Amino acid sequence: MKQFLILKLFVLSLIFTCCQSQPGANSIKLTPQVFQDSLNQKPVQLIDVRTANEFNTGHIDNALNFDFKSDEFKKSIAVLDTSKSVFIYCRSGKRSAKSVAAFKALGFKNIYELEGGISHWSKINNTVNK
Repeated sequence: MKQFLILKLFVLSLIFTCCQSQPGANSIKLTPQVFQDSLNQKPVQLIDVRTANEFNTGHIDNALNFDFKSDEFKKSIAVLDTSKSVFIYCRSGKRSAKSVAAFKALGFKNIYELEGGISHWSKINNTVNK
């Protein structure tokens, strides 16, 4: 069992290093499957950057909603622990990509984005909570 866990962590680390990085940003885009596997590994800071109305139509379990379009966005993410990884998503990936600069400016080093957003997540049968 211990060997299986070590192998799984090794494979996940390889996947992380092979995933697309957004040029000029300090983030890594993860496929929905890798994103989900990462969320299952340890407690993470999971942030949905959509509006409250969008969040209420369905979101990933345990996500916090910090609206990227809000004037309070930077204040909201400032309460997070910059030493821990942050996993972010939106509807399609555009707002989460734009939000990377704000996370980076606050000192976050490990920023992971859900490739294709929750739209892509939902298409591969990952669950959302309402």
